[in-house]
Amino acid sequence: MPIQLNAVLRLLAISSLVLLTACSRSNDVVYPQEFKEVAETKCADIVVDERPLADWLNDQLLTNISLRSGSSDSSASGISLTPPFSVSSLSYSSEVNVYTNTVQVFASRELAGSSPFIESLRVTLTAGSGSTAINESIPYNTWSSEVYLTEGETKLVVSVDAELNLGNVYIDCVPSEQQLADIAAVGRTYKVSVNRDGAGLQSYVGEIQLREGATKLPFVLGESALDASDALGTSVAIYGDTLVVGVPGDDNGDSTYFGATSVNDSNREEILDSLNEDNTLTDSGAAYVFERSADSAWVLVNILKADYPDAGDRFGHSVSVYGDFIAVSALYEDSASIGVNGSENNNLAPDSGAVYLYRQQGSAWAKDAYIKPSRVISGNSGFYNGFGRSVLLDEQTLFVSSPDRDLSGQGADAGAVDVYEADDDGWSFASTVSSPYAREGDRFGRSISVSGNYLLVGAPGDDSNFKKVLNSDRLFEISEVVEDDSFFTTSDSGAAHLFKKVAPSWVQVGYFKASNSDVGDAFGSAVDFGRYIAIGAPGEDGSSAVFNKNMGSNDLANSGAVYHYIFNSGSNKAALVDYIKSNAPQQGASFGSKIRSDGGLSIISSVNELVADEASKGQVYVLENAPSGVSIKKVWGIVDENTSLTELAGAAIDISNGIIAIGAPGFANNILEPATPIPGTPMPVPPLLLGAGIVLTVE
Repeated sequence: MPIQLNAVLRLLAISSLVLLTACSRSNDVVYPQEFKEVAETKCADIVVDERPLADWLNDQLLTNISLRSGSSDSSASGISLTPPFSVSSLSYSSEVNVYTNTVQVFASRELAGSSPFIESLRVTLTAGSGSTAINESIPYNTWSSEVYLTEGETKLVVSVDAELNLGNVYIDCVPSEQQLADIAAVGRTYKVSVNRDGAGLQSYVGEIQLREGATKLPFVLGESALDASDALGTSVAIYGDTLVVGVPGDDNGDSTYFGATSVNDSNREEILDSLNEDNTLTDSGAAYVFERSADSAWVLVNILKADYPDAGDRFGHSVSVYGDFIAVSALYEDSASIGVNGSENNNLAPDSGAVYLYRQQGSAWAKDAYIKPSRVISGNSGFYNGFGRSVLLDEQTLFVSSPDRDLSGQGADAGAVDVYEADDDGWSFASTVSSPYAREGDRFGRSISVSGNYLLVGAPGDDSNFKKVLNSDRLFEISEVVEDDSFFTTSDSGAAHLFKKVAPSWVQVGYFKASNSDVGDAFGSAVDFGRYIAIGAPGEDGSSAVFNKNMGSNDLANSGAVYHYIFNSGSNKAALVDYIKSNAPQQGASFGSKIRSDGGLSIISSVNELVADEASKGQVYVLENAPSGVSIKKVWGIVDENTSLTELAGAAIDISNGIIAIGAPGFANNILEPATPIPGTPMPVPPLLLGAGIVLTVE
């Protein structure tokens, strides 16, 4: 750093010259007077606040270096240093748990007294290696960007260069060597070794097959008559030996099949032959119920339609099954009734939506309840509020989401989830779950998952600038900014909300944001609460592969990611464990579109992934949590050989007892209809039914 020095110079006095005339003397010379060397003025020791300059400068350098982990929601006091910080100690270590994968640095200074000497403090942070390295200058008293610990890495060295930019320390004098040394000593490099517990960090990429002997079975083969655009597989739900498949594009207008129709060996052929003879109710929708036989084959046992179907209702948009109950939503159903078991036979509230509940009675299924919102109000388009976007059964509780519902004081499309409960008297409305932190366009309820007394709700339209988990003791942070528009500028970055049932209400205990949250990530498009809390962000743009690689990359648009959080029900706290990508991320693949789990298995869909010849077929991956670590494996992708078609494999997924059901509503099904002979050819050629759909099981 430059030091301005002024030396005081003493000039020599020169005597006058005496000239002698040549006529009186010869060879005369003029001699100058003797001169004295004047010593430079030395600087007196400078004392500031009654202390030597060196001591004072040390106090001004840094007051502290702090570390915190946004991924585990640690407080500002953060991660402790060993030994405690001292300005004269240059080397430190810190211990973090296995769940920590990001670190931020805070270099603080609090001036003691005042002085005109100091112009500024410059802090430069260097951390990591390779793709995780950062090198940035940060103002003191400001948190740095996040530094990422990569896959398998258990140590991260953080270097903090702190240097005072000094002004007028020595102006009119020359400093001594010691004084110069004091000045030089105020620039220091501090090194902090961040040590992460290496246990549990092992991960590997598995083979394409799920396990030895795994099979892929198109269970609907020969069991259904489909038309183009039926979109079978838009929704799937599996529970034990029961599998329910939504067919919202079904056009059947034959009143014979309105309501619930049992299918058995005596009427199976007749029903399958006549299902599509009357296709007058375009997109009225249907749902098929399959049971698993002793030889593991899936057999169609019931066809479900609304009692009063209409074109465009899209019955079968979402399905759920639990025990003896099946729930089916008709996203655009039009009745103006409210509550449970009102009138179905009117069309006075266009696109208001409805949910139908069915209960198993012996070998048959019969309607148990017809459910509308507790009140039908005008929404964004007619009466549309997205009632039935997602349905979820858990024991005798039904959750119905309305992500496009307008909430008073919170805006259009803020969203909500309605809860219904069953007892001996039937089904009744119990409560509405919403978040005070949901704002206009958040689409709270776009995805839902339940685990015991906990409800996890995705809000992919959330715009907040947070980049961490706010557990119950930190929710005040969003309470303080929820009405501040300037804090909600990361458009559609997405969030998830966690609630705990404290009867009769649901109380919010968590608010989740990705630690690398960015515009358009749509975090919360998929949520799942199993062994881990898993949240999908299909719009995330990272280019790294598999586990916990560089979260800071942002150069592969809409490749998608999934975030795994460990949850402690005792404290209601969650912490990020894994940042998960597919094993070969693709632009636009939308990895994380859907997530489901069962025991130690989780499945993730990458619904727009290109599979062959750049055809958008979709892929489904399985995560297996084993003692040796977490593995990711690709289980299903291309089905047909027509590479120009979009299958949307993984648009719907579910898992139960290790059996995976995968819906591909865009599949061009050419195997489920009788073949159409071509005159003059010996072999029949099957028709190509675009968008008929298919569902496969993997076990």
